[in-house]
Amino acid sequence: MLPDYTDPEIIKSNIDNLVRMLNQGNCFDFEVAFCEKDQLILFFNGKTTSAEKRMYAFEYNNLKWVSIETEPLMLNWYHDTIMEGYLKNSTSQKPTKQQ
Repeated sequence: MLPDYTDPEIIKSNIDNLVRMLNQGNCFDFEVAFCEKDQLILFFNGKTTSAEKRMYAFEYNNLKWVSIETEPLMLNWYHDTIMEGYLKNSTSQKPTKQQ
């Protein structure tokens, strides 16, 4: 469970790591060609409280991703969703179907 308060240095570290990973190359599991000013929003949702929810926003500028500030309400008004996806939880196993 994430704490109710996250240290700003941890948030900055998370953003720096995400930007680095995004800019290392194609980190998506589908073919995509980004255009100038495209935005990518990552949501990390906890299972119990709203304090566990985190949102990170990025914009594609000059052939690289940069972190941007945005508001969730703005996302509802001014965007077109092209594709949605989920991160796989690498620590859990899918249930196996018994025959």
